[in-house]
Amino acid sequence: MRFALTLAPLALFLVIAPAVSRAQTPDRIAGTVDNSRRAALTGSVHPLAKPAYDRGRVDAAMSLPRIVLAFRPSAAQQADLDALLAQQQDRSSPNYHRWLTPEEFGSRFGLSQTDLAKVVAWLQGEGLAVVQIARSRTWVAFGGSAAQVAAAFQTELHRYDVNGEAHYANASAPSLPDAFAGLVAGIRGLDDFRPAPRALAKSNFTSSISGGHFIVPDDFATLYDLKPLYSAGVDGTGQKVAVMGQTDVAVNGSGTLTDIQTFRSLSGLPANNPQIVLVSGSKDPGMLASDIDEANLDLEWAGAVARNATIVYVNSTDVFNSLQYAVDQNLAPVISISYGGCEAVESGGVTMLQSLGQQANAQGITIVAATGDDGAADCDSGMIATQGLAVDIPASLPSVTAVGGTEFNDCASPASYWSASNNSDNGSVLSYIPEVAWNDSDGVPGVPCGAGATQLSAGGGGASMLFPKPAWQAIATGSGLTAANDLKRDVPDVSLGASADHDGFLICTESHGSGSFTPTCVNGYREANNDLSVFGGTSMGVPTFAGMVALINQQTGARQGNINYTLYALAAASTDAFHDVTSGNNMVPCQTGTPNCPSGTNAIGFNAGPGYDLATGLGSVDANNLVTEWTSVSPTSLGSGPSANSGSVPDFQLAISPQRLPISRGSSGMAQITVTPFNGFSGTVSLTCSVGSALTGATCLVTGSGNAQTLTVMVPAAASTGPGPWLQIFSGPTGALLLSAAAMLLLAALLLLSAPGAAARLGRVSAGVAVVCVLFAAGCGASQSSSSTSNGNGNGTGGGTPSSSSVSVLGTSGGVTHTAQIVVTVN
Repeated sequence: MRFALTLAPLALFLVIAPAVSRAQTPDRIAGTVDNSRRAALTGSVHPLAKPAYDRGRVDAAMSLPRIVLAFRPSAAQQADLDALLAQQQDRSSPNYHRWLTPEEFGSRFGLSQTDLAKVVAWLQGEGLAVVQIARSRTWVAFGGSAAQVAAAFQTELHRYDVNGEAHYANASAPSLPDAFAGLVAGIRGLDDFRPAPRALAKSNFTSSISGGHFIVPDDFATLYDLKPLYSAGVDGTGQKVAVMGQTDVAVNGSGTLTDIQTFRSLSGLPANNPQIVLVSGSKDPGMLASDIDEANLDLEWAGAVARNATIVYVNSTDVFNSLQYAVDQNLAPVISISYGGCEAVESGGVTMLQSLGQQANAQGITIVAATGDDGAADCDSGMIATQGLAVDIPASLPSVTAVGGTEFNDCASPASYWSASNNSDNGSVLSYIPEVAWNDSDGVPGVPCGAGATQLSAGGGGASMLFPKPAWQAIATGSGLTAANDLKRDVPDVSLGASADHDGFLICTESHGSGSFTPTCVNGYREANNDLSVFGGTSMGVPTFAGMVALINQQTGARQGNINYTLYALAAASTDAFHDVTSGNNMVPCQTGTPNCPSGTNAIGFNAGPGYDLATGLGSVDANNLVTEWTSVSPTSLGSGPSANSGSVPDFQLAISPQRLPISRGSSGMAQITVTPFNGFSGTVSLTCSVGSALTGATCLVTGSGNAQTLTVMVPAAASTGPGPWLQIFSGPTGALLLSAAAMLLLAALLLLSAPGAAARLGRVSAGVAVVCVLFAAGCGASQSSSSTSNGNGNGTGGGTPSSSSVSVLGTSGGVTHTAQIVVTVN
């Protein structure tokens, strides 16, 4: 009884102890809300809601269940947020990688509770039902009938017929009380124009065993060097990737996502059913022919790369609502979104998306998005560009990593890269295949494997018209990465395979002819008529690269937030983490006399070239080197403004060669450690090493000096098996008695702690606990550190050294620290 009574005050203290927080968010709405004094919310009419398409008012009773009113931070909050985002990527800052929860973000950058209550009261006073308030206090979701919404925002909702598709939208700018001026970033949900998916199906594909080559997960793992990571156990275990969607997917009666599981089975992947989350307050969108292929592609290929990660599918009637919900609920540290629109079309929601991306980064979330499939003319479609140069959003947001497209250049000698038969996982790629910028558009010179698309088909890329060049991209002009000196945010950041017409990617999805849905993978990857579901587009790179980010998170044991800070620093250090794509282009045919297409011009776009370019960004990646070298450089993040830190901060890069070191039992192996200084770095780097816990009994040693030193790893002839000497005490006849005695000692120590005057007896309690630790040989509080480090005491519990594990090298100079890793395989 005394034990419980003495713990109670401590528990009470833990509950009522105040949290350390910043000053309360100041109120921004002065006085009461006068509904008669209004201001129009400009930029809130969709560009396609044109009078020519107008078909009159919608039914007054039509339900709009989820409309979102988003808020912008004050100028002071925005400055504070910009500074924090830079600090979170600055290794010298106490805020480095200290991520916020949605509630912490709200208390610092959201509306005050008083202002939020006034907005909610106004919505409810207009007869609208509030369905969700963001945890971050940055938006409110509400719903009502068309008549109620029109009255509240003093705008009419009309029906529109756009190219044979029925839509609804507000016909004029909505208005809000003057008291909300400066608070509202935008409103989403007054129309049903949705972002477009970026998946491309191979046109008119009717393979009856055509002899073409198609990519499955095993091929992808070979192409982008993922297999060494899988061998080392870096496969997404313990990680989450959230995929954004706006359609239902096929689910059987037991809750299994049938297409995804069929794909995984055919690809030799373990069963791993994605989780489905329907956005709160959203209607179930149903299965939509326009989106089902994108959803299956994203779910299947995110899980194909991060094969043991949890994949979360976030579904709603609008993919941007899915994105907003995923960030606010902090659903996963990596988000994949293969949707978007050109900056001009999505201009009304730019401020909302910009704030959302920054919130995600502050919470440690990495967002990966597609650059689009219309080459450098993102606002166009069809066969010829008329709208001029444009890029895709959300890919163009500085808070997002933009993925463009490449194409495999194997046309001259396909037998050099492809096996004549498939292996047990249906893979047949033999090695990495050189890449060029993806472009399958007809009428464009320089397409290596021939065009074949019936529409503009090339990787999106170019300069943003909305965002200045961020600090991490500015480093490129001073580091041999020939980035455009345009002072603009350029996309893409990286690129991966995207062609559907040449070496396309296989998926399992739903055939949706005549309004019905049937699975495509009924005979292996094939349909009953031997057709294959072959896809491409920059959608292919988004879930696969998101999967790679999950592997980075697993390897480092941490969220990364905006990875562009490290991505560009890694490229500037001239590492082998990237395949520099120097050939091809993302040019598309243009109509003479239209924007950016003067007389004498027949195509607009950009060429690939050495270093950074507007066709493929930094190029594609070697996933193994990308992941293992991730911590070898410092993020480019000093300063808080858009042009702060031009990349002149002295630093060094750490690399180990070879990346994979085979060692026979009872022998040793050596690797070369290279320290590469850049930006004038002249310090001395101290190197130490450590062996992964799976290599029982193995040791390592760093020898030499200067910028080239040697790593030696020693593997014993055989690892010990069975428990250590102290633990063996408990396996004999007296084990139970000793365990009971140890438990009694532990209980006595706890009773001493809880008794009156316990503080004075703290030393005796510690001694009692120490006795228990010695009896169990648990190593309480013990640690080891040395430049020649063993993974432990050799008391393994298995049957010898496993086939592979990692060895890490730590480099330290002053306050700068980097690590590099290799994989050791034991024969």
